[in-house]
Amino acid sequence: MDNRNLKISATCRNNVDCIYTGDNIKIDITIKNIGPDVVGFPLEYIIRRGPKIKLINETNNESRNQRINLAPYDLLKKFKMIYPGESVIFDATIPSSEILIFQQNPVDITAEVSVLVEIFIGEKSQKYQYNDCIGLHISGRSSSTNENIPATANQRI
Repeated sequence: MDNRNLKISATCRNNVDCIYTGDNIKIDITIKNIGPDVVGFPLEYIIRRGPKIKLINETNNESRNQRINLAPYDLLKKFKMIYPGESVIFDATIPSSEILIFQQNPVDITAEVSVLVEIFIGEKSQKYQYNDCIGLHISGRSSSTNENIPATANQRI
């Protein structure tokens, strides 16, 4: 495993604090080359397959892995060159339905986003296993409940 040349980071798109509002959460994932050598990274494979995302309920430590997509094995041999200081960006989605499975209000979840692929480093194309993970805290109110809406005589709750 060689993580010294690449660094993973992730942010919730258009939602810096990762506040759950009842909608799907789109995540932008960045892999940056922080080393001195060029790195070959199977970007197209990761785009098609997606990263591994594990949702962890912070209240009771219950966890659930999101399903990953199938991707053609041949894409593992197709590398995007990431030069020192450069980055590649891809996205993933956490469906609202995955968050609501925890039946928690307020939402208090960590999304562990991880990437595990074979990369090569340097001109000699030495192959290494890259495995890195980043956590995103997701919080907010579940839109599936009406506890913040006052009842009136004409409303059903």
